[in-house]
Amino acid sequence: LPGNGSRRELLDTIETIQDSLRSLESKLNTLQNFQRLQELDNILVWPKIDTMDKSIVIPEELKDVVSEDQSTLCSDGRHIHHAGPLLLLENPKSTDVYCFLFDDMLLMTRSNQSIRKRSSQKMDHHTQPASMMGAFDTSGGLYDPEQRYIVYKAPIPIDENIRVHDITSNPGGSKNCISLTTYNRLKYCTGLYTFSVPTPESKIAWMALLTKVISDFQSQPFRKLKHSDSNSMNGGDDHEPIKNTIQKKISVVNKLPKRYRPSYST
Repeated sequence: LPGNGSRRELLDTIETIQDSLRSLESKLNTLQNFQRLQELDNILVWPKIDTMDKSIVIPEELKDVVSEDQSTLCSDGRHIHHAGPLLLLENPKSTDVYCFLFDDMLLMTRSNQSIRKRSSQKMDHHTQPASMMGAFDTSGGLYDPEQRYIVYKAPIPIDENIRVHDITSNPGGSKNCISLTTYNRLKYCTGLYTFSVPTPESKIAWMALLTKVISDFQSQPFRKLKHSDSNSMNGGDDHEPIKNTIQKKISVVNKLPKRYRPSYST
């Protein structure tokens, strides 16, 4: 019947429009996330490795290598999920840090503001301004774009070798604690980080998001494979190392006398 045909055509048109809107929304979210990562890139300061760990010895031959700052947050597939102030429990004294949770790492930083306050007076982590303690606003974030955030420790990778723990005791008198443990491929514990969260509500949010991000990573084999590529931190082309190796081999082959070259060489 003509009426049924027109209705079917109208429904198909509506479905096409809805698909287009969903696609547009996805692209806008991707663009917004990329812009947020660019903004963070501009306010992050990555110290040299010997600044973060003063115990290491850098051979003369490697000084140029470790001095190169190639770190960037702008990488395909990376999203920011949460951000906020935490207290990292350390000996002999704890450190106020500002943490950024991505889907592939947890980044600990210290803001210029917190460093200045710490030097002038001892801060009470649990009496920070309310504007710094709310839930993460995915439209803009809690971090202050006017501040500079100095990376405090090497990023903690989110992969199959990390565990999150709900700490019910009060280590060192600190409340609302969460611990992260990291392991190598031999299942040996290589790192333990304990954080005190400002409020019970924010602890619940951090626990839920950390658990979700870790679970999401472990349930996606493709991302695990991509994560193992050293270029993922630099936002580079995942195939660049392979292409470079092939080009070098072709270059060597082409230098051979013509009678020794394989038939596929140029």
